[in-house]
Amino acid sequence: MGALIPVIFTTWMTVSLINGSINSLWFYFIILIIGLLLLLEQWDQGRKSLKKKHEKELEKMQAHDLN
Repeated sequence: MGALIPVIFTTWMTVSLINGSINSLWFYFIILIIGLLLLLEQWDQGRKSLKKKHEKELEKMQAHDLN
């Protein structure tokens, strides 16, 4: 999913540019860059959250091993 959503977004923006829904090339690039940066930020937050969950689970497993 992390790679699929940006590809879909880029494809949608490019098709909109070709079809004439987006008239300015500058607007296309600005929206594309902002959109991809937002998606990248969400992906990064998700990875950090997953890493935190894995670390907590590892700590639980190590605590059970000590008992």
